[in-house]
Amino acid sequence: MHPFLLLLCFNLFSASVHPWIITAANWWGTALTYSGPAFIAMEGLSSLLVVQKLGQEGKRLVTEGEVYQFALLIGSAIAYVASAWWIVVKSFTDPASS
Repeated sequence: MHPFLLLLCFNLFSASVHPWIITAANWWGTALTYSGPAFIAMEGLSSLLVVQKLGQEGKRLVTEGEVYQFALLIGSAIAYVASAWWIVVKSFTDPASS
């Protein structure tokens, strides 16, 4: 870290913290705690939209020719095998990972 930033941080945090900052930090923590489910729902919705768009583009590519159809078939097979390998090999070899 740059020495100037390090000295600045040491000087800023060496003094006592103003009570308003502590109150603001507590309010911010509470807001983040209660807004967590909303962020989870938005993440799920955005994942769903991305998967739907990829499916639409895959359907469009399949109608263009057999080469795209074969490439998507191979890509799907690779994804299935990789996920199955991840679940079986990684999950059962390291008991701490579950």
